[in-house]
Amino acid sequence: MDKFKEIISDKWTFRASTFDADHATENLDVWRVVLEELIGRRGKGRVLDIGTGTGFLANMIAEIGYESVGVDFSEGMLEIGRKNTEARGVNVEYILADGETLPFPDNSFDALVNCRVVWTLLNPVKAFEEWKRVLKPGGVLLSFTRFSTPEEREMWKKMKPENQYPDEVDAALPLKYADLEAHLIAYQTAGFMHPSAILLRKDLALEPEKMHQWYALKGIKEL
Repeated sequence: MDKFKEIISDKWTFRASTFDADHATENLDVWRVVLEELIGRRGKGRVLDIGTGTGFLANMIAEIGYESVGVDFSEGMLEIGRKNTEARGVNVEYILADGETLPFPDNSFDALVNCRVVWTLLNPVKAFEEWKRVLKPGGVLLSFTRFSTPEEREMWKKMKPENQYPDEVDAALPLKYADLEAHLIAYQTAGFMHPSAILLRKDLALEPEKMHQWYALKGIKEL
């Protein structure tokens, strides 16, 4: 598995320089409103962004008043994230770390977020258990994702885009082609209370008619 993680990390480091341009499809003003509604602590607390990449969520978390920490295992992504944060004039602590083995004590965060990350996990349940460990009792996990149709998922399995992982890595990702139900089962297996899928506002995307709709997969750590 360590070899697979190295391949995944290298792939995202390679993508880092073009990642923001490829994903400049979001309405950040609407995102900030949605984030505050879902976290619900009025800017009071500490929030961890897993797989923070170039700081898409981490910067907005800081902008709405939270203490923001972002972790990623691609140093190339983090380098750009730090530059983005400096340009935005906010404070985010960036840490190079594996999302399945976090360098934080138990009960360290009020909320944990991630965006389009869970499909890259080699062992999702183990990762979710680790995320639950660092959440405070009653803390919320929010995973933002889009879901393709079954037909689209079958098409992607057959295609080999330039940025695709090698076949052996692709086959080792349990949630890459999974549907919503499989994601929620993984949360429940990891011990999160009341796992649910929240269909989000269409205007999170600048051109919603061209994009799949966003969901927030939510779980709560037991009190």
